[in-house]
Amino acid sequence: MNQSLAAYGAIRQPLPRTTLFPTAVGMGATIVFLFGIFLNEAFGPAALALAIGIHTLCFIYAPRNMLAALLPSGMLFVYLVPLMELSSAYWSMVPDLTVRNSIQVILTVALTLMLVNLVNARQFIRCLFFVMVVVALLSIAQNNYDMDGMTGRVNWTGIYHNKNTMSLIGYYLITTSLTILLSRREKLIMRLMCLGAMVGGMAICISARTVGMWICILASFCIIIAITWVGSMPRKYLTSTVEMVTVGAIVVGTALAIFVMQNAEFFLRLVNKDPTLTGRTLLWFHAARLVDNYPILGYGFSSFWVQGNPPAEDMWRLLSIPGRAGFSFHSLFWEFWITLGVVGLALIGYTLLRAVILIFRWIRVAPSATSGFYLASLVMVLITETQAVDLFGAFNGMYVLFIVSLGFARQQLRARRLDAGGQAQAGAPRLYVPTGLPTPRGTG
Repeated sequence: MNQSLAAYGAIRQPLPRTTLFPTAVGMGATIVFLFGIFLNEAFGPAALALAIGIHTLCFIYAPRNMLAALLPSGMLFVYLVPLMELSSAYWSMVPDLTVRNSIQVILTVALTLMLVNLVNARQFIRCLFFVMVVVALLSIAQNNYDMDGMTGRVNWTGIYHNKNTMSLIGYYLITTSLTILLSRREKLIMRLMCLGAMVGGMAICISARTVGMWICILASFCIIIAITWVGSMPRKYLTSTVEMVTVGAIVVGTALAIFVMQNAEFFLRLVNKDPTLTGRTLLWFHAARLVDNYPILGYGFSSFWVQGNPPAEDMWRLLSIPGRAGFSFHSLFWEFWITLGVVGLALIGYTLLRAVILIFRWIRVAPSATSGFYLASLVMVLITETQAVDLFGAFNGMYVLFIVSLGFARQQLRARRLDAGGQAQAGAPRLYVPTGLPTPRGTG
């Protein structure tokens, strides 16, 4: 009798909110934050400052909840690399620059973790889609063309002065559109908008002439569609199917990687790329010799590419970079081996490993177009960072999506554990609890 009453009470209780704030407030704050991140490079930090102000108000409104969001149990590893960057001020040649940039990275992580408590995973994708559409329209209006200093080629960069940033906009425009298209109960007008946005995203990536992003787009298409298909299967086959698809993807992906590496020259000629990957191999050649200078702890975060540092001056002179600023080794591996040494690389490897495990656990229990999008975003990061440096940087869009993916994965896994534990105790039927953090008293 008592168990029946407990079960009835569990059913009668209203489900917790999916987020701490009302949907309109959460999505509005998320859109402002995303505009701040993706427009900062082109128009300055005005929108970003507004987003920081909104986050501050949210913290004042619910300090305990926001503090819990800033220090999420099971996800504190996202602070490891930023704290290492801050610690490197002790041995950096430019400690003031190291401290300033590393604090900005920590602030990026903190703001993004708070964002996970403002919207749910599906709402975030829609916010990102809206922001990408606006950025694409602004890029068509601005219509910038810039010359690549290492290749001499002129590329379309929209509102930016960097073709890689513009191609990232195209990537997110395509993948968010595909995810919304595959979601159930979408209206026809929204589906038509997504189809048009996908075509626009492809045109952006073609105009930006970034071959690596096309590899990411193809991989993301396969991942999102495959995960959506797995999610449509009967529940009793879900776990085994996810595991089989994962093993198959690893085998096929490994085989394709070996095939591409063995025929690299042919594929580079096919896409009109030189064998040096637009000068990257030359950078990596010199980086391999520079790591011996400070192999354990590196030069210090943001302290290599500074004027007056002899190795940096030699590299700028060798590569004919007259500006002598704003450069990198175009590889996360080499960049952080130079700046944070072997210790920094170990922390990065640990962070990426934990990220892969967390996202895979989410896919294993709840495969869908939404979770497939976040897995695809993670795979894109792992692919592009072999030839770029975006992770663990201040107010970087790709880094924000990386943290958001982990935050939503943790949120969904935690909700399912709470759901399963509460129902087992009450003997009630299964209820899905999509919330992450509790709401303050009087707001539930």
